[in-house]
Amino acid sequence: MKKLILIILLISWQFNYAQDIYIGAKAGLNLSNFIVEETSPFNQRTSWHAGITAELSFSDILSIQAEALYSNQGALKEDVVNPADYISVPIIVKVYPTEFFSFDLGGQFSYLIDDQGELTEPLGLKESDIGLVVGLTLKTKVDLYFQARYVMGLVEFETIGDLETGDIKNQVFQFSIGYNFL
Repeated sequence: MKKLILIILLISWQFNYAQDIYIGAKAGLNLSNFIVEETSPFNQRTSWHAGITAELSFSDILSIQAEALYSNQGALKEDVVNPADYISVPIIVKVYPTEFFSFDLGGQFSYLIDDQGELTEPLGLKESDIGLVVGLTLKTKVDLYFQARYVMGLVEFETIGDLETGDIKNQVFQFSIGYNFL
């Protein structure tokens, strides 16, 4: 019981000292691929992502941003799209050395919603992925912001379709434009 009360007090203390909450939307470009330890038969796929964001500011230099994104990822193999469409939930710690610029670091959980697309059979990817997120954000004075980030998948899968290539992981470079409307 004491632990529960302590947790509630800590959470409420954090929200009492939060300076701002920003709610917004973002969309952008994905440059995705599958990382393969040996020679990769895959090429980079250009696609997109979009979703909603919420940033909770604790001070002028520290905030946390949570997002819910649809992320269209995957790779190309012999000009055939190998899709990997996810619902992704990144949780990012943002450190602001200046008012309009932040370094972003966090984690991301992704749930696979499609790995077949127009292929005759699914690729056989794992149902979920966990990734490490590193990036930068540049804000403007009119609630518009620009983000660049790299997401490295940490969950390994051994096959993609009929190809057995060993340890394979997701990777994606994301370039986004967002707007905070609240």
